[in-house]
Amino acid sequence: MGRKATLVIGGFIFLVDTAINTAAANVAMLIIGHLMLGFGIGFTNQAAPGYLTEMAQPEWRGAFNSGFKLFVGLGVVSETIINFVASHLGDWGWRVALGLGALPPTFMTLGVLCIPDTPNSLVERGYLSEARKSLAQVCGVDSNVELELLDI
Repeated sequence: MGRKATLVIGGFIFLVDTAINTAAANVAMLIIGHLMLGFGIGFTNQAAPGYLTEMAQPEWRGAFNSGFKLFVGLGVVSETIINFVASHLGDWGWRVALGLGALPPTFMTLGVLCIPDTPNSLVERGYLSEARKSLAQVCGVDSNVELELLDI
């Protein structure tokens, strides 16, 4: 399916599960929501570094992957602060904390819809003309310029 589709699916699962957790009527709903939430987070945590690696210029790959890990860590710190503040909001505090969890996947999913799929995944799936366009966009050249792709 490609990295882009995996990120969109993961973001969608993340959003749906956040809604399930926020609207939970009992503990069973929370458990199911959290289990499914793990799938959404797993999809995105698996696909995002791969996408960054395939799309970044060689001199920036390490920085982008390190930046990804930095932002995951900042997300954990932010989550801890939000949980602390929400714990003082009374009976609805936990719903606020879980509901705010929808912000990162919303931004990620909307952002992913604006980026091209990786040339590697397009070539692997047999979409050579789309791979050329994606590669031209990544390289910053006119898409009408003929780019040579390796025969795989």
